[in-house]
Amino acid sequence: MCLFFQRKISIPEVKNVSQSKPITTTPKYRELTIVVLPVYIPASLQQQYELDGPYRKVITLVEEVVINAGIKTIDRQHLDQVIQELQLHQTALINKQSKIKLGKLLGANTLLQTSIDDIRIKNSHFKGYGTEVKTKEVTIVVSLSLVSVETGDKLFSTRRKSEPEQLMISEYGEMELNSDFTDELIEKTFLLIAANDGLRQFLKNHNRGKLRL
Repeated sequence: MCLFFQRKISIPEVKNVSQSKPITTTPKYRELTIVVLPVYIPASLQQQYELDGPYRKVITLVEEVVINAGIKTIDRQHLDQVIQELQLHQTALINKQSKIKLGKLLGANTLLQTSIDDIRIKNSHFKGYGTEVKTKEVTIVVSLSLVSVETGDKLFSTRRKSEPEQLMISEYGEMELNSDFTDELIEKTFLLIAANDGLRQFLKNHNRGKLRL
């Protein structure tokens, strides 16, 4: 004769996962502190077109965009003083390690670098009606980038080309490409960048806590 015994097994209650609240962590966002570096001009362009800077209007223009977005900037006099103390030249300011070192000394976590990348000239001429007219069509390419001091990575970058500007050269005399002409065109091109929605949106997004750096 076989005897069967029933053993009661207690099963722990399992909560409905869909009803449980997920564990979330709120990411921490660093407050941006930006140092606006001097405009970088390649040596080849400096010599060929007599570009000597320092393009204070360009720096002021870019700083206004940053400040209007509610972002802190490093005082320009303090920047100039540190650059002189470290004896940093144009070539050093484009060097990644030098820029990161400069940013750390200034207490900034982000670098804003502007540069004049290229100047393009297209020559053409018209001959007729008893006269000859030559033109030089000048286009300037500039760029702007935001770089993390901690990692050296680019956080934002944009590049713009100016509208072509013409220099008229007639048979009675020539108008050469001079520094006044190029300076004005450089400022106009950086105005396009300052009005760039991408840059403004990047700064606004960080100010609203949408970007984690």
